[in-house]
Amino acid sequence: MTTTNGEFRTEYINNEKWFKGLREKLYYRVVSSTDSGIYILHCVDASGGSGVFHNLLMVTFFKDEFLSIIDGVVQPRKRTILKSVGIVSLGDRYSGNIVYQGGSIHISADKSLKRFGGIEKNLIINIK
Repeated sequence: MTTTNGEFRTEYINNEKWFKGLREKLYYRVVSSTDSGIYILHCVDASGGSGVFHNLLMVTFFKDEFLSIIDGVVQPRKRTILKSVGIVSLGDRYSGNIVYQGGSIHISADKSLKRFGGIEKNLIINIK
């Protein structure tokens, strides 16, 4: 099933919901979110060359207000800020499992036949 919403298209790959950029070769899926508001995203960038680079990105969102000039008048405007709070490089063509459970991110070793850097053994990251 594929649907389009703004700049990203939703696709289901191996029963997981992924979002694909319509202009770039960028995919991401929401792995989970923590009670403290950290979102854990599995991102895939295949924007050039033969590489398919996987990263685990941890982000938070917060509301902010800024000043903008509209029709010559300075006015306050609201916005949502995306803040990166962590990143883990999984390597080129990573093939493994990522699960968030009980306050920890469990990243399995890369199972691909040809490893191009990245995760060589199971990894657990404690996150709050």
